Formats: sequence, structure tokens, C-alpha cells
Amino acid sequence: VTPLNRDQVYALTLDIDSVMNAVQDVAQAVSIYNVTEASKESHELASMTVDACSRLTRAIASLKERQRNQETVDLCLEIERIEEKSVAVMYKAIKALFDAEGDDAAALRAMRMRQFYALQEKVLRASKKSAQTLEEILLQNA
Repeated sequence: VTPLNRDQVYALTLDIDSVMNAVQDVAQAVSIYNVTEASKESHELASMTVDACSRLTRAIASLKERQRNQETVDLCLEIERIEEKSVAVMYKAIKALFDAEGDDAAALRAMRMRQFYALQEKVLRASKKSAQTLEEILLQNA
């Protein structure tokens, strides 16, 4: 088993907790912002979130085995790339919201959805931070 010191375990635990809190924020926002139907971009962000979180789970599980260090690093890099793509998806989605002019109701919906997209992207940012912490742990224990 890869030896991890308490500080590393604590840092990783805080990062994973941030991911879970961000996921919970998205779930609550569906109700708060009255999101009744998801846009194509929202689906894409959700898919990216599932992908990043499953890779994060695999990366954490692979910490147990020293010979899988490269696999862990590769998973972390993939999570970082997913997060970078998510920023572009979020900006595209927000631009589309404000490009579609309409009445006051459309403007309010655009504001709600903008916040919703930002919350979805927050999950991916937290996943990226967790992946970076994993990479630091691997470097410190190499």
C-alpha cells in the first residue's frame, strides 16, 4: 500500500468533500431554479461530470498499488482535460442564453440557467482540484 501521511489524506478528503458538496448544490439548484428541462449543454456538462467523477474514483482506488502510478496520473490528466473542455461548453451555453432575445421571462430564465451552468462547472473544477491533489501525492511518494 502506498504510504500516505495524514496531511495528504486530509487534503484529499477535503477535495473529495468539495466535489460532493458541488454535486449536491447542482441537485438542489434544479429545484431552486425550477429547471424543468435540460439543454443540450446541460446534458453535456452532466455527462462530463459523470466521466470525471468515475475517473476520480478509479484514480483514488489505484493509489493502493504502486505499479499503477502511471494509470493514476493518466486518469488525473484526463480529469483536467475534461474540466478544461467544460469551461468552453459552459461559455457556449451562456452565450446561447443571452443571444436568444426575448421578454423579461426569457431574461430571468437566462440568469437562472447561467447560474445553473456555473454550478455544474463547479463540480468539474472541484474534480480537477482533487486530481491535482492526487498527482501531488504521487509526486511526494515517488
